[in-house]
Amino acid sequence: MRGEREERETLPPIILIFSFLFSLFPHKAYLNLSLLRAAMAASTSSNLLWASTGGGWRAMFADVGYANLFQQAGLFTEDQSSFKSISTVSGGSWFSTQLFYSAEFYNRTALAPNPQAVNDFVVEWMNSYYRISTDVSKETIQKCNYTDLYNDDNGRMVETITEFCYLLETFDYDWATFMYAMLEAASEDYGSQGFVDLSASADNIISPLQSTDLEILAAFTPVSRVRYSYGEESTAAFLGSKIMGSKNSDNAKLWTVALPAAWIVDTLANTSKFFTGVSQFVGDEIDPSPDSINLYTASISNDHSWEDWSSFYLYSNGTVAGNHYTNNSSTNAQFQGTLRPLFGGITPTTLQVAAISSAAAASASPLGPVSYTQNLSIGRYMVYVNTVWILWRVLAGIAAGLGVGIVLGVAISQLRYRYDLCKFCNTKKSASNIDDLGAEDAADNVDHKEQDDANDHDVVHDNTNNDAYNNCCCCNCDHPARNWGIGCGVFFGIIAGVVTATFYGLGSIIVPSVYDDSVDQIYKNPHFDNFAVCSQWPNLPCTQEDAYLMDGWFVDNPALPINIGHIQDKIGLNETIKVLLSNCNDVWDSEWNRAQYLAYFETYFNKGIAPGDYSWGPGWFIPSRSQQIFSEYLDPAGLDALLEPIADSNMTTALLQGTTIDNPSYNVRAGQRVEMLLLNANANITTYVIGRTAIETYTQPLADMASNIAASDELLERVKEFVMRN
Repeated sequence: MRGEREERETLPPIILIFSFLFSLFPHKAYLNLSLLRAAMAASTSSNLLWASTGGGWRAMFADVGYANLFQQAGLFTEDQSSFKSISTVSGGSWFSTQLFYSAEFYNRTALAPNPQAVNDFVVEWMNSYYRISTDVSKETIQKCNYTDLYNDDNGRMVETITEFCYLLETFDYDWATFMYAMLEAASEDYGSQGFVDLSASADNIISPLQSTDLEILAAFTPVSRVRYSYGEESTAAFLGSKIMGSKNSDNAKLWTVALPAAWIVDTLANTSKFFTGVSQFVGDEIDPSPDSINLYTASISNDHSWEDWSSFYLYSNGTVAGNHYTNNSSTNAQFQGTLRPLFGGITPTTLQVAAISSAAAASASPLGPVSYTQNLSIGRYMVYVNTVWILWRVLAGIAAGLGVGIVLGVAISQLRYRYDLCKFCNTKKSASNIDDLGAEDAADNVDHKEQDDANDHDVVHDNTNNDAYNNCCCCNCDHPARNWGIGCGVFFGIIAGVVTATFYGLGSIIVPSVYDDSVDQIYKNPHFDNFAVCSQWPNLPCTQEDAYLMDGWFVDNPALPINIGHIQDKIGLNETIKVLLSNCNDVWDSEWNRAQYLAYFETYFNKGIAPGDYSWGPGWFIPSRSQQIFSEYLDPAGLDALLEPIADSNMTTALLQGTTIDNPSYNVRAGQRVEMLLLNANANITTYVIGRTAIETYTQPLADMASNIAASDELLERVKEFVMRN
């Protein structure tokens, strides 16, 4: 590929002419630049796509920078876009919904007159976000009062915990509610009132993008769960399809992996719909709408059991052998009907599609029991199988599976102990009783995520009868942190894990038990429930006729196959597709980061796996359907060899090429030539810019990242060359 860059193809004559005029008459620069952009737009391939990864706030603002750069290349103008289709996932979908449905956002980002204007807009947007993150009620401040834990050694930790507490309490531990507040505040401040409630339809797309299709990628959890306030059981709702030719409606294939839930807006056809990729399993040539997917229900225990979900392929067996469906005989589920139309059967709003596409912590929601169990089976494998030094990392294993919430629980528990454990615990408890509590209550750290669900009296979240919770000595103390409901059990659990890791025999018994108990306790409690988004949000709770949705990166982070599959319906297979592929990453050098792109090719981790079949790639939290869409082979060394740096920056690019193969899960058909320019941001900025301190810390770096992308002359030239080459 480096050789290809050295042998640059000649630009079309019209571009050379305008470039020459520009050099002769610099005092008429604006006119010449406008003419150049018009020429670029006229000469651009009509099969140009843009696909973007997620990455939270980093992704949104990296894409802002790319959009402005693309405008300089003539791909966005006041009147039109040269892109036939744009696809996004996760934080990239915050960007795309605003780009397509807010003229103010489009004008302030894609059409910004210079990089400094881009920088200013990012700061303004983040200031709006800062305001809602610091507008905290007196009641919430009291609940999150940890000032008595503060000292010179742990002050920063206390501040971080307090800020997370503010966020969770203010937005009811509900991801979609948080998204609503953030996007509403920002859009209203830059002059786009009503944006969050606008239908994400073709009719509402702004004028310059009326010829550009939009794909926003989210994912279905394969199984959803309904809690009840009575009894010892829940109801599980399985997504599946009947076995062809069977007369028994209960004889079914149940999905074991997350399914695409891609919101596709077709501007030419003036239609919008969800794509699921299951047409071959329901006997349809056209992809069915979600409300034609079969549901099968069964009663399940409120207690978590690894065995109950073993037929859904857990780690590490699921990484070497698995199937994207399991037979219904493993669950005894009965045919319930079909999935209720999403969001009441009406066109979802911009907020709804942005929220479902970006619910990154959804695999930690106990209301998606298969995804939850698959995710946490990674940590369980580490604890059970790896040797003694891995036991020292039990805390990291738990944190990786449970996300931010459990980290906070651990931190608060440690701080509480440092402050004065005796002040809050019953000193009459014997040391042996305390040790017992450590094994039984290791997961009470998540009790801070209590959520009031008053929408339904039959489906509630009740923790008052949790004996382990009420018996924990620390939890019965009159301490301010008790208002957030974090138990001391995790403290003893972690200490037990670290100490016993030094003993070969004890470590192999106690630590796995603590881990399993932690997973079970979290499964019983409702605190992470709404990190996944109900398919009827905001009309809660979900019923056994509904499903939960989560971040699209659980099925495909760069959202490329869904884009190619959609556009193939509109062009001939003999035409070449070009894709600008923006990777809004923090670092390049990780197996997971490379694997996102290697998954599109034949590579070391998908050998023997048919496209669309079960795959658990390196770094994946949960398995998915194989994303392979190209016949060519590519490995990590080969991908790295294609990278070319951008001078005076962390950015790199790479030219990729492939020939499509059939992958029914994304409607991709064989025989199409695809050329891609991979744009790696390599921005050393966290994905999770959450809380006052993080916003203050990263606002200017985010703004600088966006403006640096927009200001890169070398990157601009590479984009122009790629778009114009024959």
